[in-house]
Amino acid sequence: LLAKVGGVTNLYLYNTYTEALTTISSGDAITGINSNGTHIFFIKDSQLYRYVIATSTLEMVKNLDQTVKNLYVINHWLYFGNETYTTLFRLHPDTLLIETGFWLS
Repeated sequence: LLAKVGGVTNLYLYNTYTEALTTISSGDAITGINSNGTHIFFIKDSQLYRYVIATSTLEMVKNLDQTVKNLYVINHWLYFGNETYTTLFRLHPDTLLIETGFWLS
């Protein structure tokens, strides 16, 4: 859940069992929120973050190009790009290396 309350924008995890909110991060520059079921990924201030749900820990994974806004999780790979998708990258799930040129033409 991304919500702005009292002028402050926060990213929350909502627990449907306890109906409780856990604050994950704060800031107006949060974009590209996505999840693979065990992690919540998002972009904030041109950095890729991963929130581990089981341990409630937040970690900065990678610095990204400042134009990157969109983020998708597909088969454990993270794909991200700018708003018009003219620049597209993917992050290897094990090595955390950023790859380009993986699409077919």
